[in-house]
Amino acid sequence: MFNRIPSVLRFYIRLFQFIGCFDASLRTQSNEQKLAEHRLVTWTNLLLLVFSLTTVNTFFRPHAFLFITESFGYFVDALKVCIAQLTVSIIYIETVFRRCALQRFWQKYALLNQYTMEGAQSRERNWPSQLRVHRRFLNMFWGVTVFDLIIQIVYLIFRQKNDHLLQFWAMFTPYTYIVHLRNMQIIFHIEIMRLELEKLRNDIGLLAEYTCFARRVVPFAGFEDFVRRKLAEKQLVFQHIHEMFNYFQQAFGVSSIAVLLMTYVRLVVDAYFMLYYQAKSWEFLGNTEIVYVLKTIDHFY
Repeated sequence: MFNRIPSVLRFYIRLFQFIGCFDASLRTQSNEQKLAEHRLVTWTNLLLLVFSLTTVNTFFRPHAFLFITESFGYFVDALKVCIAQLTVSIIYIETVFRRCALQRFWQKYALLNQYTMEGAQSRERNWPSQLRVHRRFLNMFWGVTVFDLIIQIVYLIFRQKNDHLLQFWAMFTPYTYIVHLRNMQIIFHIEIMRLELEKLRNDIGLLAEYTCFARRVVPFAGFEDFVRRKLAEKQLVFQHIHEMFNYFQQAFGVSSIAVLLMTYVRLVVDAYFMLYYQAKSWEFLGNTEIVYVLKTIDHFY
């Protein structure tokens, strides 16, 4: 099944596996599949443990990471860390327990994209074609990522000369990247379903044009049966896409809400804190919170 997936998509699947957000094995052999899933689940649990220990260490050493000078600043930092840990926990727990739904999603995708060995090998060599097909997601993914890196560089250049801000940034940034990449993973699967629907629409359009042409120019015996058979095939394709959507909801339903909740909390809290800083005449570019406000914009696209 894994070989039926284009190389461009396989690259992003590997990326999501690396960050612990893809525990479904796409191997066909039962033994290999169980071994691969065991390794992926273990890796995901290890990452969750690392994030959990980081959160515990943050609250055991608040003077090193949190803004404890004022109660409002401490509340803001603590709220952001708590919601980040909650979101990451939901993402990883859902990844582990909903991996079967994700596996069935890709099984349906492989069923819709069955190729002969020669056709699959030719597609593997045709990278420009794959990039054109998936250019919408690629532009979104890398555009947001580059923008995010620019924001990080601007922060490091113009930040206040304060080790506390740097420590909080180093501690909190991995949470934001996991949530950002989970958001990209959700968009990634939505884009795959969109492409399948677009292919179905084009196929139905070609079938309609061919039907009109055949009826007017070269009708043949059994033409109506041919059209019925083709329509039944397209109905089956749509059914598979609908099942992909159901599996997508099962695999990402809870974490989608968690990602939106964290984005909302960060946007509101950082906006209030930005106004609070301005009221106290703090340096604008040195304010780490405004950087986080700008970073959250990418989650709305």
